[in-house]
Amino acid sequence: MADQRKPQRDAAWITAGGVAIAGDAILLDLKLGADNGFLDALIWRKAAASVAAKRGVSLSDDDLVEALDSFHADRDLFEPEQIDHWYETRRLDRQAVREHVAEATLVERARQESITDDQIQKRFAADRYEYARAEADVFQFKTIGEAKEFMLAVREHELTPQGGTRTMLTRREAPEEIAATLLSVDRGELTGPVETDESTYAVYLLIRREEAILDDSLREEIRDKLFDELVETELTRDPLTFVA
Repeated sequence: MADQRKPQRDAAWITAGGVAIAGDAILLDLKLGADNGFLDALIWRKAAASVAAKRGVSLSDDDLVEALDSFHADRDLFEPEQIDHWYETRRLDRQAVREHVAEATLVERARQESITDDQIQKRFAADRYEYARAEADVFQFKTIGEAKEFMLAVREHELTPQGGTRTMLTRREAPEEIAATLLSVDRGELTGPVETDESTYAVYLLIRREEAILDDSLREEIRDKLFDELVETELTRDPLTFVA
């Protein structure tokens, strides 16, 4: 009869500072939500690779060799001896790393090939207002009462607003409570107050607005968003489940 015992996870996976950390401890923390950034990134990459495969995106051998060379160069690994030492000291399986690099490269290619320029243009046209930018001076106050007194004094021309922190932000980056008004008030007008994460109150003075322009940077931002939506659809269809 074949040995069907479950593989041991209680062996040390990591040692640091003289302390051994077992696989069970790492898995428990992941299940409890620790380091969700790492787990979310891993799940997203796997789902994105699935999207790439379903869309017939592929890599040639030359593509993979180039990607591996870039992967090593990013880690300042150029000589064969350096590369060998790096794999050895990290106890890395070369084939596993090769598959990881191939997967990441495939995902990037899928991002480029799956989202067309026409799709980007249509999303920009639909959400153009979302990408407009506002330059504003931000004034911070300890209490909401102080913030409102400041706004009243400025509006009554009893005070000239000075000393604010200059910032540039899109509607999506602005606090939700004032996102719409900040991009619709006249130049020189105030909006707020808004409670901040530091439990202070912010008042915004609009300096100027910039209409959105579909430049290369924004084009790639929209491409990322559209590809993220494809991946999220995949994850929604089959959400995270721990099987061990």
